[in-house]
Amino acid sequence: MEFVLVRHVETQGNIERRFNGITESEYSPFGVEMNALLLKELKEIASGRTDVQILTSPTRRAACLAETLAESLGAEAVGEPALLEFNFGVFDGLTPEEAEERDREAYFSWMNDHLHVRIPEGDSYEQKYEESAGWIGRLVKQTEKTERETGTQQTIFMISHGATVRCMLTALLDLPLDAGWHIDIPLGGIAIVKYSGDYGILSRLYTPDYQGGNTAGYSKKFIR
Repeated sequence: MEFVLVRHVETQGNIERRFNGITESEYSPFGVEMNALLLKELKEIASGRTDVQILTSPTRRAACLAETLAESLGAEAVGEPALLEFNFGVFDGLTPEEAEERDREAYFSWMNDHLHVRIPEGDSYEQKYEESAGWIGRLVKQTEKTERETGTQQTIFMISHGATVRCMLTALLDLPLDAGWHIDIPLGGIAIVKYSGDYGILSRLYTPDYQGGNTAGYSKKFIR
């Protein structure tokens, strides 16, 4: 089986440095251009694959891409809550400065231990990882069963968010919890994992050449 993990493109929230987890945020003007290039890239990856599934975070910044990709492939985009972004709780939708003003003690407690501290009304990274690992483990078993029954290789596109993609990769590659912070998933980034037997192999991790187009009003730092 093959997993194609995709992070959504640039939004206004990214430009404004907001903690957009469950909070919706529209694409920036450059994000719209990125989305068109990303769609083309994903269609090329899907070309030649006979059994393709498209799973997406229900958040619109991910689902818009997934639905367009599904339509172009004659497939269906299925919303999957496990692909939602990290829930920043009381800090969701805020900038770092606004979050500090909202609850200074909680903010710095979280800043000092990203892995284990749970944000009030939100997640901890450890919790998010455990939920992601449990879900991806069940998906692997289900996909293995489908492949045995059909005799075909399944390709699963997962359109999601930065923290969630890191968690999924960490689980698929059987890496330690904190290894996710060593994996760079830029906006519009793509990771391809081939899974066989009981382990995954990262076969490709890259970002399409978004800067080859019109980059007016766009700052490279927001892709990182």
